[in-house]
Amino acid sequence: MMSKFRQVLGVCIGALLIGMGAISTNHDLTKPDIAFADNTTTDPHSNDSITNPVNWNDWQKNPQVRYALDGSLKQNGTTYEASRGMSYSWDSAGDTIASLNLKEPYQITFNRFPTTDFNDFKIWDLSVNGVSIPDNQISITADQNNASTIRSTFSLPSGIPQTMSSDSPDQSLRVVLKYKAPYRNGAGPSREFLAVATVPQVIRIFYKDAKTGKDLKQPITLGTGMKIDAAIKDPIVAPHINGYTLKTQDSIQHLTAEVDPQLKLKTIRDYIESVQSGLPDAQYEEIAKSEAQFFQDVVGGIPLRDSIFGYVNNRDNEGNPFNVDIYKMLATKTSQFKNGNSVTGLSLSTVPQAIVFWYDQNTTPQPAPNPTTPNSSPQAQLAPTPTPKSNGDDKAANDNPTTNDNPVTDAKNANETVLATDAVEKGSVVYATKKIYLYQQRTFKKSQRIATYPKQKRVSRPMFVVTGYAHSKGGALRYKVRDVNHHSKTAGKKGYITANHKYVVNAYYKTMPKNKRITVINPKGVHVYKNQNLTKQAKTYKKGSHLRVKKLVKHNLTTRYQLTNGYYVTANKKLVSQGDY
Repeated sequence: MMSKFRQVLGVCIGALLIGMGAISTNHDLTKPDIAFADNTTTDPHSNDSITNPVNWNDWQKNPQVRYALDGSLKQNGTTYEASRGMSYSWDSAGDTIASLNLKEPYQITFNRFPTTDFNDFKIWDLSVNGVSIPDNQISITADQNNASTIRSTFSLPSGIPQTMSSDSPDQSLRVVLKYKAPYRNGAGPSREFLAVATVPQVIRIFYKDAKTGKDLKQPITLGTGMKIDAAIKDPIVAPHINGYTLKTQDSIQHLTAEVDPQLKLKTIRDYIESVQSGLPDAQYEEIAKSEAQFFQDVVGGIPLRDSIFGYVNNRDNEGNPFNVDIYKMLATKTSQFKNGNSVTGLSLSTVPQAIVFWYDQNTTPQPAPNPTTPNSSPQAQLAPTPTPKSNGDDKAANDNPTTNDNPVTDAKNANETVLATDAVEKGSVVYATKKIYLYQQRTFKKSQRIATYPKQKRVSRPMFVVTGYAHSKGGALRYKVRDVNHHSKTAGKKGYITANHKYVVNAYYKTMPKNKRITVINPKGVHVYKNQNLTKQAKTYKKGSHLRVKKLVKHNLTTRYQLTNGYYVTANKKLVSQGDY
């Protein structure tokens, strides 16, 4: 039980922060608007309280890291030959764009080897993504502070990415170490992590009654689909709410969250009770305190900041998933009040943030003021970010099925409304089958086109990563995307495209071909690989080759086909086609 919990905590080693620079939200929060008629709303992140207005539980959906550990051991008398493999990739996307960063120095630690074994310890192969590292770039040293520890430090081969973004699901890292050492009971490489995750946390905006703490209008979420340190460039202005006036003193509250010692202890105890029942309360308490101290020593009490704690899909020896919910450990850490009616200068960090605008109820009706804000023209206020529902009951996508809010797109989709069931999963890759445009805003206007994508042959169709969702004023679903056409002038551009499946579809196959055959259609052919994460290239098939398929396998938010020869090939529709093409 204790070792399992510490296995979860093992993901916290290391720290590295990668700054991503400032980007715009492409939204205007400056136009005052009117609250719901009954001045009430419900939000799971809000408390009806003036002293504790924010609920940090389940603050956002975080991406998940796939971390796999494998190896072998062969004893030969007093020595043994062993291998250790470590694989990292993004398993699923989250509300924000995270980065998985390799941390320096790049090293692997071997425990329980006395320094007398130093000269007999040999590394005979160390590779990263299938590329062997030369011996002169690997150093082996004894830890001067620990007589039973040996460290192997190495340099990365050129071309290996040091940062893997959660919106690029094809990226992966695999390190394989092969070594020979004297046999020592319990000795070997530690469960060490060569990468840490930097996961930005969204910012939520609340509008509350100063006497009751109740929400007066629907809270909004900022930062969805954005990276660490991304700036919220638009000013956030308190809207007019019927029957209420913004307070003149302490009208704005800025809160942040951090690990609370008591909540940490409770969360750890609840987890321990979930994996082993029937112990006396005193024993649960003793174990929880011990593990909480271990948590403090390893994590420093800050699981949100530059670790991969809480972001790894952990599994026990029986394959059952287990993890500790980091958000259950959080409580308000800082709370700062200010006067005024607007907030500027916010940016995403690894710490959850909330802004509360506090209102007093009027004793006499007050007319709505004319909406004016400095340095900004009034526009529509940001609405909560919509997410597709699997049951097709997303009314936001069906409110106005005949409203023409897209007068400059192709005539066939001028009045489009895409049902939620048509939407691809966030983080997926789509490509355009017909001519489309990339727009600055979710309600399409010709003057706001960023790029044009003409209809192309299949192998040249433009691809996009879906980073979020939005709806036009008429209710049409849009994809918020990033252009991933790497050899194009438009590469990296961000904006909105139609979500109509007549124009954009998933770029990867999700099914098996009926005859269990695929055809290579890429003019340059395709590579096949020994590993599912498309490492260790085995061979190349030319255009027109017919390949027999054993099964479809999922890798992050993309797919691969496993061939009958055991090799893996991409299921990207630009490169292969189902059947005998």
